[in-house]
Amino acid sequence: MTKEAAYCGIDVGLKTHVVCLLDKEQNTIKRYSLTNDLQGFRMLEADVNEHTKICLEPTGVYSLNVFLYFRNKDHDIRFCKTDSSHNFRESMFRKKKHDRLDALALAKYRIVNEHQTFDGSKIIERLGADVAYDPEYQALSGLTDQYLSI
Repeated sequence: MTKEAAYCGIDVGLKTHVVCLLDKEQNTIKRYSLTNDLQGFRMLEADVNEHTKICLEPTGVYSLNVFLYFRNKDHDIRFCKTDSSHNFRESMFRKKKHDRLDALALAKYRIVNEHQTFDGSKIIERLGADVAYDPEYQALSGLTDQYLSI
């Protein structure tokens, strides 16, 4: 029997994200990288359910697609405060820094600091409208191209 993921930390990157899935006892179930697109999001969706608590840092357009994809499918996805998540990771791993540890720290951050996470509504508000992930557009590529052209 496969253990269910109770917590998920996502270390967000431009083209790929690193994921860490923990069970209810905070044991690591899986760690892997996924692409920042519909195919990658579907891969992660196969490993989580509606009870999995997902945590990521707000990294602008890089985190927006994955956040919107899972929020629009009614998953429990929340952002953490960047400074406090960095301090939390450093308290766990001292000076070590890499994406796999960051993903693990984000999953554990959601457990320990639930009260310091937020739902992203203010980020969406700042964009001027409630936007949805559009799988046809593959928004990250388009937004990145637009950003780089400015």
